[in-house]
Amino acid sequence: NTLEGDAFRLRAHRGKVVVLNFWGTWCPPCRREIPHFVTLQRELGPQGLQFVGVALERSAGPEEVRAFTEKMNINYPVGLGDGSISKKYGGVRGLPMTFIIGPEGTIREHVPGMTTESRLRPTLEALLEEASS
Repeated sequence: NTLEGDAFRLRAHRGKVVVLNFWGTWCPPCRREIPHFVTLQRELGPQGLQFVGVALERSAGPEEVRAFTEKMNINYPVGLGDGSISKKYGGVRGLPMTFIIGPEGTIREHVPGMTTESRLRPTLEALLEEASS
């Protein structure tokens, strides 16, 4: 569930390109990459891109994570992970961890560690082109 209480289901986004990002409020590289994600969501969202964040927190609860997302101007759904979602992706051993999921619903790329707009944009644009064909 997202912080707003809505269920985020990957299958509901079939046909879109989804970027699943595991992060934490306490993680400096996570904080540095979020503005890149906000830009990409704003610019490529209308073409079928959907970011979703899963906060894996050590001690912060929903209110702290919500305040953080507001401070960072996050413009995509964010949920508070309990570990079960990260297990579905082979376990998340370090943060940040990003998965790019193609329009057919399969993982197309796995990006461990911090990433940037310039690193992601070519892959995302290619997948969006593929989705629109």
